[in-house]
Amino acid sequence: MNAIRKASATASSQFGSFSRAQASVVWQPRVSPELTDIFLSHASEDKDEIARPLREALEDRGLTVWFDELKIKVGHSIRQEIEKGIEGARFGVVILSPSFFAKQWTQAELDALFTKKIDSGRSVILPIWHRVTKDEVASQSPLLAGLLALNSATMTLSEIADAIAEAVAEDGQ
Repeated sequence: MNAIRKASATASSQFGSFSRAQASVVWQPRVSPELTDIFLSHASEDKDEIARPLREALEDRGLTVWFDELKIKVGHSIRQEIEKGIEGARFGVVILSPSFFAKQWTQAELDALFTKKIDSGRSVILPIWHRVTKDEVASQSPLLAGLLALNSATMTLSEIADAIAEAVAEDGQ
């Protein structure tokens, strides 16, 4: 018993003192993410025009898609749900638009996807240019401009969904 008290006193002097109740707040086990094929990153302004129809087209092709309005429920932490969605997805489909580049949330999602790309060594980001040019993308993110992208100005939604489904199938994980 004296050894426990001595170890506790040593730890308290090194790391500060905190109660058992505080310790339970400090550490929480991580919930395993739901595994999906696609994390669909988009600005809310693009939801009706391209994001929602693309989600439906991808699901019609048998892909599982993490989509915010279906996965984030009232009372949930938006940040934590997004992090779980990115962690559990094989690919991040990123709909790049003027609205996308203007928002902090989408920029944070892009940061997380780039980290996943670097950590995994895999090409996990599948960009779609929507109402933007290569020069506009390059001015916002030269790294993104260097990735081969699909373009909503030159492709139909069906063609975009087919190209994404093909990329996922070729990955074979």
